[in-house]
Amino acid sequence: MAPAIDGRMRLVLDDFVACGGATTTDLVRQGQIAALDADTDVVTLSIGGNDIGWSQSVVACLGGTDAQCAGSLALTRGRVTGQLPALLDAVYDRIDGAAPDAHVYVTGYPRLFSPAYGAVLAASPDEQEALNDGADLLNATIRTAAEAHGYTFVDVTKRFLDHGVNAPEPWLLGPTSPGSFHPNARGYQAYAAAVTAAIRPSDLR
Repeated sequence: MAPAIDGRMRLVLDDFVACGGATTTDLVRQGQIAALDADTDVVTLSIGGNDIGWSQSVVACLGGTDAQCAGSLALTRGRVTGQLPALLDAVYDRIDGAAPDAHVYVTGYPRLFSPAYGAVLAASPDEQEALNDGADLLNATIRTAAEAHGYTFVDVTKRFLDHGVNAPEPWLLGPTSPGSFHPNARGYQAYAAAVTAAIRPSDLR
C-alpha cells in the first residue's frame, strides 16, 4: 500500500517496514518503531486484528460447527473490548515518543464477506454477518484508541462493500488462496485511495 500512496502523493518514502501477520508486540520487537524519528512526517499502520485471534474466528466459522463459530466469535469479541485497547495504547505511546511531530493514519479492516452471495465453505450468511459485526467492533475499538492519541482513523468499510471474498468482484483473497482474506491488488488500491484522501497537504513538511 505504501508504494501506491507514494506514487499518488509524490512523497519521498523513507521506510516501508510493514510485516504481515504482526501483532502489537511484534511491531515493537521487530524494529518497526525504530524506523521512526523526530523528522518523520507521516506514519500509516494497520494493527490489532492479529492480537485478538481474528483469523481463528474466521477459520472456526469456515470449517467448524455452528457452536465452534459462535464460541470463537465470543472469545474474540471479549479480547477486542477487554485486551486490545491497552495493547493499542502501548504501541501508540511508542509512536508518539519516537515521532512526536508525525501525523499518524491508522487504517481499519474491511468486512470480509458479502452475505448476499451465499455460504462460504461452512460459513452461512448469518455467520458471515456475525463476522462482519466483529470487524465493525474491531474498527470501533481501533478508532477510539487512535483518536485518543490525536491520530486519524481511516475507515475502509464503505469502500469494500459488495467486494467481500464471495462477491462477484472480490477485493480480498479467498479462503483457499495464499494470503487468504488479505486485500488483493484491487483491495490495496482501495486502501491507498482511502489513505491518500485522508492525508492533508498541511501534514507534510
